[in-house]
Amino acid sequence: MMKPIALIMIVVALLMLSAAALFKIRYDFNLTTLKLDLMTEAHRDASLPYRTYIPERAQEGTRPLILYLQSGAGRGDDNLGQLRQEMWRLIEAQQQYGLDYMILAPQCPDGVEWNNAQSGSPPYPNLDFTRLEESERFRQLLQLVQHYIDQGIADPDRIYVVGISMGATAAWEFLYRHPDKFAAALIMNGRSDPGVAQAIAKTPIWLGHGEKDTVAPIANSTAMSLALAQQDADLVFRTFDAGHQIANVAITEESLSWILTKHKNSSWNRHD
Repeated sequence: MMKPIALIMIVVALLMLSAAALFKIRYDFNLTTLKLDLMTEAHRDASLPYRTYIPERAQEGTRPLILYLQSGAGRGDDNLGQLRQEMWRLIEAQQQYGLDYMILAPQCPDGVEWNNAQSGSPPYPNLDFTRLEESERFRQLLQLVQHYIDQGIADPDRIYVVGISMGATAAWEFLYRHPDKFAAALIMNGRSDPGVAQAIAKTPIWLGHGEKDTVAPIANSTAMSLALAQQDADLVFRTFDAGHQIANVAITEESLSWILTKHKNSSWNRHD
């Protein structure tokens, strides 16, 4: 006869698989999303749905904040679509290497990008940020970060932005429009603007790109890295034998530890 504990485990496993199958139909849900749904806290009291991951720690006081900007996949308002592999890597690395930071993960609405660029069809070349108006989403994202500074949770001098694909493009434009806000950035496979490298060079950047990327060609990041080098920027540029999805090789102890060493006397409103 089957032991009760074994029966319970089987029932739980079947329920999880059933839930995963249901959510996959509704939200392109998967087991990674299921795990992240359980590990993060959902918030719907703001202009954008967002999730937070704030690990427990012994000491009190403010902590570094990573603003994670998702790719184009997972846009919507279910507060689940942004829970993708990049988010999992950020949590996994934090736990595996004992790094100290909280994660703020908003979800981009359907039908738009984080910035005001038009999507079009791949391959996506670099942009001219000076021809774009700053998007309403940028204002909303800045307000979200400011909220956690006001609450005494986030350190205003250690606010970091991490973005991949569409989120990488937004990270680049953030550094152009608000070079005094972020202590450092981790940017993967996006679209940038070498023409505004002088402003962007004020922020340290760890940049990664897949050599086989057919969505946002590696030429985008190569051109940007050359422009930043001319500005004597604090830049690390890594290329990978990969395509567009590089989270597993780019979000590592090396890249995260590097950005976390950076501090900035920022212009966030302080409430200490």
